[in-house]
Amino acid sequence: MNEVLYVEDSTTSQILMKKYLEKMATLTIASSLDAAIQLLRDRRFNLMIADYNFPEGNSLQLIQYVRSSPMHHQMPVIVISSSMDGPMLTRILRAGANDGQEKPLRVVEFRGWSPRCSPCPMSGVSTTRSSTSRVLNGGRTRESTSSVPSST
Repeated sequence: MNEVLYVEDSTTSQILMKKYLEKMATLTIASSLDAAIQLLRDRRFNLMIADYNFPEGNSLQLIQYVRSSPMHHQMPVIVISSSMDGPMLTRILRAGANDGQEKPLRVVEFRGWSPRCSPCPMSGVSTTRSSTSRVLNGGRTRESTSSVPSST
C-alpha cells in the first residue's frame, strides 16, 4: 500500500485528508515541521502533502530537506494552502515541490493530481477496503484504522 506523509497542524484538515485517502493509501500525519523531519529520517514515503504555513515556519524548509535527502529526493511533494496564489506557487515550485493547491481541497481536484505529479504513486492505485492513519504530535503517536464496506 502507498505510504503518504501529510504535514498539517489543523485537525479539521487532517480529518478531511483521512477521508480523501481512505481507500488509496496509508496516511501518516505530522502536526509540525519537526515531526515531519523526524518521520522522514525514519521511514520511506511515496508522497508528501504539506500545508504551507506553520507556527515554526513554512514548508519551504521541509521541501529543501526532502530534496537533499538520499532516501526521499525523488518523492513527489504537494503543498496546499488557503492563501495559495501565483507568487506562492512559484516559490514552492522553485524549492522543489511538484504541485501546489488551494484549500479547501475538493475530492475531484485531489484525485486529479496524479497526472500532474509524475511519477505520482497515487495513479493506478487499486482500491482497498481499509485505511490506517497515524498522527505524530510532540512524540505521541495515535493510530486509527477504519474499514469501508466493499461496493463492488
